[in-house]
Amino acid sequence: MARNTVSDIRAPGADKAAALRSSWTESAQQTHAEQTQAAYRRDWRVFTDWCQLEGVDWLPALPAQVANYLQAEYCGGWREDEPGKSFATLKRRCASIAQAHRAAKLIDPTKSEEVRLTLRGIARRDAEVRKAHGLPTQHQAAGLNQGDADRITAAVGGGGVKLKDVRDLALLWVGRDLLARASELVSVTIESIRWDRDDDTAQVTLTRTTQDEAPPFQLGPDASEALRRWLDMAGIAAGPVFMGLTKGGKLTGYPLTRHDVGRILNKLAKRALIDTNFSARSLRVGMAQDLVADNIETVGVMNAGGWKSEAMLVRYTRQAKAKHGAISRYYAKRHKCGGHEQS
Repeated sequence: MARNTVSDIRAPGADKAAALRSSWTESAQQTHAEQTQAAYRRDWRVFTDWCQLEGVDWLPALPAQVANYLQAEYCGGWREDEPGKSFATLKRRCASIAQAHRAAKLIDPTKSEEVRLTLRGIARRDAEVRKAHGLPTQHQAAGLNQGDADRITAAVGGGGVKLKDVRDLALLWVGRDLLARASELVSVTIESIRWDRDDDTAQVTLTRTTQDEAPPFQLGPDASEALRRWLDMAGIAAGPVFMGLTKGGKLTGYPLTRHDVGRILNKLAKRALIDTNFSARSLRVGMAQDLVADNIETVGVMNAGGWKSEAMLVRYTRQAKAKHGAISRYYAKRHKCGGHEQS
């Protein structure tokens, strides 16, 4: 017999959940990418299925209820013998539950100490299990920093001699300056670019997945030069900027996908002998780290990256802050003074 889902049950909170889905979907379409919307809907459906099984209301949900749900998800087996979920998945589940409660103007149960302690305990156990089985732990995406970008550019011959090299360098430099998500980067079009006649730099009106409207974003000289070189050599006058290429070096007429971005970055890194596994987020992470290391104000970095919350920015730049923290500055000063404090 097929299991009921949140769409066809009449359990406590069903009417509220139905009303929420309607308003939430409308607002989510304006503020989140389709992939994020789908993840929220999927997570919320799983949570309401668990609540139905337990015979408890899900809107609002009590902190103890959410904590028990997270434990059930981590251990697995409660839903058609599915295996336990990773800590990363459970963090996303929490974000979806929080989003639902905020949309309904209810107290967010995931902010409670009980839920936080539960997540902390799961994180510790998850790390222990991964270590015991020789699995990698969850890490923030590696940032492709200024030094990496310079090294890659030098390795492929500065401007590059092949059309593919020119495109890939433009993708790298433009992606960094825009602090772009991969989906945003491959969506850039000729029509979204405006050139400044005074200094020949470009401004790009980027379609942010987290904003209704975003102002134009300024590209620096290196990114502008790389972009101009690519457009001139490729002869692109309209439509998508970052197109695919055939093996013969001809434009396919179709834009790159977000999955292509990480693959291209890793190929560039390999040519530059950089032993780092980059991902599609590495351009965004790397530029954020560079800005924080250069003491750019937090608000400015958040605006450049389209972050509404400081939490994700802190996560991206945690390592950069450590490298430029009080201890690092202390030893840098001692080294500059020959190991002795200035009198």
